[in-house]
Amino acid sequence: MSTTTPRLAAVQVERKLGFRPEESVVIACLHHDQPDGMVARVDLAALTDPAQRADMLTQLALPLRTAAPDAVLVIYYTRGDLGSLGAIDTDLTAALAELGIPRVGSHVVDDPAPDGSTRDHLGVIPAAPPSRQRHATAALLAAQHVTLQVYLDAFARVRDGQTIPAELVGHVAAWINESTRSRDAALLLATGTSLADVRLVADGQTGETTDRIAGQAMDRLFSPATGQRPTPETRAHVTVLTEVVACTPRLYHAPARTLLAVLAWWSGNTALADRHLTEALMVHPLYRLAMLMEEVLRDSIPPGWVHTR
Repeated sequence: MSTTTPRLAAVQVERKLGFRPEESVVIACLHHDQPDGMVARVDLAALTDPAQRADMLTQLALPLRTAAPDAVLVIYYTRGDLGSLGAIDTDLTAALAELGIPRVGSHVVDDPAPDGSTRDHLGVIPAAPPSRQRHATAALLAAQHVTLQVYLDAFARVRDGQTIPAELVGHVAAWINESTRSRDAALLLATGTSLADVRLVADGQTGETTDRIAGQAMDRLFSPATGQRPTPETRAHVTVLTEVVACTPRLYHAPARTLLAVLAWWSGNTALADRHLTEALMVHPLYRLAMLMEEVLRDSIPPGWVHTR
């Protein structure tokens, strides 16, 4: 993230997070050679107690050390008593100094958030028009023997700037709900695995080859040495999965919401990832991939590309 003024930095932070923080402290990482550094947000309520504050700052140390910013800008979003920030700011300054990270300044945003811009609105996917929902749901319930091709067809339409027909959205929903194999194939495709390798997973092959495919995908997401950033095509995958959520009954949303969470985390938006995971686990409380991603967020594990700038 690069900026010329604290206010511009706040605008960039809000664009990156996708919402206007409230009663929060934001640490924006600045790099001379990178326009979109990591942004960390913490509720001020989690920092009021000294012991809890010390624990939270310890948790923040790993992602900040990993991001290795040239400097940070601290932004407080609050409409409360600024005097209460003194102890928080003192301890935060000490934590940054211990990490050897310069601080270029602080900024306070105390104006009300515009309507529709708060975290409560983050990750809200409006329902499609009723007629589109009916057609998609009918196709989902009637679908038989759907394959990877339905997802490829939907992705191609989005990539080419076309609307996905409701029936095709229903078939995509049926496919990713069919099995973890189908969901994993969609995840592999969305995170850069070759189509040939994705087909092997979608077709149910197992063994050393598919283990290699899974390992390479995990490296792209997590490895400090070979982690890769999302590509422009990632947005098309997000659109396909968002259409599934918008057009089908909530009962079928866990796979799509979980995949959206992975892609949001991979893009560096942990707040959005957390919202998608919350929605997925409300539908399916024991959905394994969502539970694993919850652990990733809880442990503040960043995507691998953060290490490889």
